[in-house]
Amino acid sequence: REVAAVALRDARVSVFGASASGDVAPVATTALAAQPWDLFYDAAGDVLYVALVNGEVAIFDGYVAAGFGASGLSRNIAPVDGAGTKISVNLHGIDYDYASDKLVVTDVGAANAAASPSFAADGSIYVIADARTADGNVVPTRVIEGPLSRLGNPVDAILDGPDLRVAEKANDLLLVFRGVLNGPSGDAAPDLAVTSNKPESLAFEPAWEDVIDTSDLDDPSYGVRALAVVSNP
Repeated sequence: REVAAVALRDARVSVFGASASGDVAPVATTALAAQPWDLFYDAAGDVLYVALVNGEVAIFDGYVAAGFGASGLSRNIAPVDGAGTKISVNLHGIDYDYASDKLVVTDVGAANAAASPSFAADGSIYVIADARTADGNVVPTRVIEGPLSRLGNPVDAILDGPDLRVAEKANDLLLVFRGVLNGPSGDAAPDLAVTSNKPESLAFEPAWEDVIDTSDLDDPSYGVRALAVVSNP
């Protein structure tokens, strides 16, 4: 099974073999309607979910089996409100929960102060149900945003069971939202916030130990897996 990697500077996904190293050409590339920022590949179902900076999620069913999206986009999700108005602006982080068939995506809104003076407070988290079949305009089952959430530029997010860990770049924070997959929409404060200098990307290391060497995280319920943080000051 091949693994997919995002080429951030182009509107495409580049695919490399799991054992590839050095200066090698991709096995395949997949054209997209907009620049991607993050992706999740469901290896069991052979489905690729890509978060795009135009506020939409591009989905390729049977991604590898069908020649790495050679036949084009299968589905497209645009988060909307109850009136059908698009609410997403600039999607960045994305992760998938197999048990509930839910996607969690983050929206950074405006990227910087030049784009909007409220760029450090306009971030959002969207929970989207029925990810295996959802298509078109979709009302998220949960939206978290507002000043209490401390979301401005949530550039990456990963699920740890029912909890979401977020790299909040604009506000120099690592955030944890417990039980993110269920609950009411609104302005929800994170369950944990730890200072971090411009965190850019998150990844779990294959180790069962404390999440990060910080006294604020002594709670054993947070000590599930080691968390690697990439910063971009």
